[in-house]
Amino acid sequence: SSKSSQLSRFELCRPFLLDIVSKNRSYDILDIGSGLGDIIEYLSTFDADYEYIGIEQCDDLCKQSIDKNYRNATFYHAFIEDYLKSDFKHKSDLIVALGSFSWYEDYTKDIQPILVDLFNNELKDGGQMIITLASTRLDESKRSKIIYHEPEVVLKEAIKTFSKVSLNHYLHHEFALEISK
Repeated sequence: SSKSSQLSRFELCRPFLLDIVSKNRSYDILDIGSGLGDIIEYLSTFDADYEYIGIEQCDDLCKQSIDKNYRNATFYHAFIEDYLKSDFKHKSDLIVALGSFSWYEDYTKDIQPILVDLFNNELKDGGQMIITLASTRLDESKRSKIIYHEPEVVLKEAIKTFSKVSLNHYLHHEFALEISK
């Protein structure tokens, strides 16, 4: 994705991060589909200490992230499903999956069970999850191999499972599901 669309995704985290900074406390973040760990540079602009865990399924991207020697960052080469089955458990204040569920076919069958597991086992009380998905609102001629989701359907299903949910159309072709605990 382009740098500008990446920044738009990162900006979704701003309200939550500003709240943490205002409370003068450190926080933990879990980044699903961390890629090269680019969000770490964005996180460093906030005056707060953090521990970062990146989960990346692409071995090469994970190795490149590790080679960057980011402060307070740990990277795991794994699919999120395998990570959730592992013995490693780390409660996080903020869980982000910014474009990383774009290959999952069905929200209800494929994505929502992962979100429930993350919510119940990985998210701290008072924490937030931000999940971005490609929207069906994208012009048909510009579609690629990415799976597109109907925002209204995703929101309807999420509301059945989570008590604090909102939907944000931050780009014309993507939307964010924000789930708070």
